[in-house]
Amino acid sequence: MKKLFILIMMTLTSVACADFLDAGEAYEQKDYPTALKEYQALAQLGHHEAQHNLAVMHFLGQGTEKNPVQAYAWAGLAKASDDTSLHDLQAKIKNNLNAEQLAEAEQLAETLIKQYGQQAINEQLAPTPVKTKQQPNQDADGVTQSSDFTIIPIKRKAPQYPRSALRDGIQGWAKVSFEINPNGSIRRPVIVDSFPEGVFDEATLKAIRGFRFDVDYNSEVEPYPVCATQSIIFEMNNTKRFQESYQKRLEELQALADKGHPDAHYYLAMVLDPNSPIPVSSDWPADQKTINQHLFKGAQSGHIDAQYQLGNNLYSGKSGFQDRDKGIRWLMLAAENGQPQAARRLSHIFKANPEMNPTEHPAHYWMVQAAEQGDLDAKLNYAEWLADNGDNPEQFEHGIKLLEDYADHRPETVLWYQTAATLHTKTGDGKRAKKYRKKTDRLAKRMGWED
Repeated sequence: MKKLFILIMMTLTSVACADFLDAGEAYEQKDYPTALKEYQALAQLGHHEAQHNLAVMHFLGQGTEKNPVQAYAWAGLAKASDDTSLHDLQAKIKNNLNAEQLAEAEQLAETLIKQYGQQAINEQLAPTPVKTKQQPNQDADGVTQSSDFTIIPIKRKAPQYPRSALRDGIQGWAKVSFEINPNGSIRRPVIVDSFPEGVFDEATLKAIRGFRFDVDYNSEVEPYPVCATQSIIFEMNNTKRFQESYQKRLEELQALADKGHPDAHYYLAMVLDPNSPIPVSSDWPADQKTINQHLFKGAQSGHIDAQYQLGNNLYSGKSGFQDRDKGIRWLMLAAENGQPQAARRLSHIFKANPEMNPTEHPAHYWMVQAAEQGDLDAKLNYAEWLADNGDNPEQFEHGIKLLEDYADHRPETVLWYQTAATLHTKTGDGKRAKKYRKKTDRLAKRMGWED
């Protein structure tokens, strides 16, 4: 019999490895139980190379007992790939099966196809190939309109470019959501998305806190806080000067993406995003369908940031490609794999739409996951939740610790001081509570809050 082989991906330097790459590394180091577990998870996402490798490991008994029946069934799924190198494995395994085993293997193959075959993956996980509906956007002057109100920006100061990013030549963007009170002041700014993650977050939040808007409510509408989003692009003046080198790097990424590299798919999607300051030549496809497909390939390979971005895109219906059920599936997968922004996103979705929650966990469960995974906005939100819902000293002390973690990385906000005052009141520290209430009032007044 010809030798069976495992497909191992070459890794990129200076980027984080995704699960398929981790599985390959574990396999090379003969850590077969870990490799088997990783390949199993990715095979269930429709990753053909993982299905191929899973079949090989079942056949050879690596990380599990030898099981040619399982091997045959998984090899059948890999055979559906366009990659011809995956097509011969099932036939090789078939030669080692007796009639009874083959009948069992064929039946199992049918079951796996129904669960994880191409049609099943398309129905459950693949991004929709056609636009479903257009989402409302801001017009060219930054005016947001709805049936209840019109938002007009009256003060938007450009953020300061972070020194470290400027020194290292890093460009990117950050998207923030916030509430606009009827008086036009900003409340509760939260980073929704950023790239590179964390680089421009603080500069964006600092700038957003100084924004002011005029909210023009329709005559029959009682004024209320409205939600809005703002994307800020951080771009250097000499971008065009480096266009040739950017183009070369894009071509390198595309070559790696063609070989199935998850990081390459993710970074290509980020570069092609409309928010990206990286110049792309006109012959590069930069539509949302292409972006979602790159994210899908990365997500199938276990790239948790790609899973989050794809889930967020599909749930929000970015550029009209919307499928909320698939979006939630990808967000849940990313959150379960440790992506904090996905967990925070789920907490907001399920709080606003509890009927969309397919789990037994309440909305704040996902907020807790995000906080424990290091998301700063979630730490602040969790501390606020503990201040309002906690019922014992340990919870209040934990809320104070969350606030301290937040303040280690970002300046205190009105919400921070309000929450700190409440938590210290409940722990019996009236002196500190009084101090934080005073700071709340001073900062609110400085920011133009009228209530």
